[in-house]
Amino acid sequence: MAESEPGSQANQTRNKSRAAGSQDALDSISVAAFEVDGRIFRTLWHSFTQPNAIARAALEADYQAYLSPVRVFVALFSFQFAIAALFGVPLESSLESLTVYVDPSSVTAWLQTGHRTDLTAADIDPALADWSAVMLWPITIVSSLPYLVLLKLYRRSLSWWGHVLLYLVPVNGSFVILLVFLPLYPLVPHEDLRMVLFALSTLLGMILYFVLAARVIARFYARTATGVALRIAGLLAVFPITITITILLQYFLTAALLQYEFGLRIDELLLTEFTNGVGQ
Repeated sequence: MAESEPGSQANQTRNKSRAAGSQDALDSISVAAFEVDGRIFRTLWHSFTQPNAIARAALEADYQAYLSPVRVFVALFSFQFAIAALFGVPLESSLESLTVYVDPSSVTAWLQTGHRTDLTAADIDPALADWSAVMLWPITIVSSLPYLVLLKLYRRSLSWWGHVLLYLVPVNGSFVILLVFLPLYPLVPHEDLRMVLFALSTLLGMILYFVLAARVIARFYARTATGVALRIAGLLAVFPITITITILLQYFLTAALLQYEFGLRIDELLLTEFTNGVGQ
């Protein structure tokens, strides 16, 4: 008995050490998860209420309290597809979305002009969806360049990366509004009403973006109310340019896919439909 006591005590000590180690590991994981979750929700909430705090932390590369605006933007951008898939909201390009205002008989006749005469939407839609996913990021980056160039002109001493971070802070705040509207689309039965809902969500997102951008500009780009107003006016003037870039890139890239993959000329279909509409 006397000889077994030291061994028993050693086993108890080892068991206690393992238990303590396991508890420490669980505590570490819990703390890490809580801190990450805390930063996510804190960053999203402060994107509305304290955008300049996030902007300052990003410029100083201090991510103890907040996540990087770039990480948040990528997460929100990806999250929209998860929400869309969950609620059945189509975000990818499709033949129906491209020809929503074209006479169905004209679309049927146009499909017979391709490499195959038996082409259908089921043949084209998967390619369009894959192509949209591939080109989404390049289009987003290119369409953002006018904003970044303008911000660089506002404050040349700041690095391009710094302007990217400051640009994304209000973008992330406005992006949340768009995500909130996505689950509402299946509740709207009529296509025209969905377009109204889309326009409303876009308008609210734009308003929120410029409100948040004004706060960021007042802190990092201008010293007077007049300076803030002029710089916001510059961003407003650039907005139609970015929309035009986005639309043109989407159109030309989609047209290139349809022509080289299926032998279809989307410009011919739209021109024919426009000509018929004018003739009527």
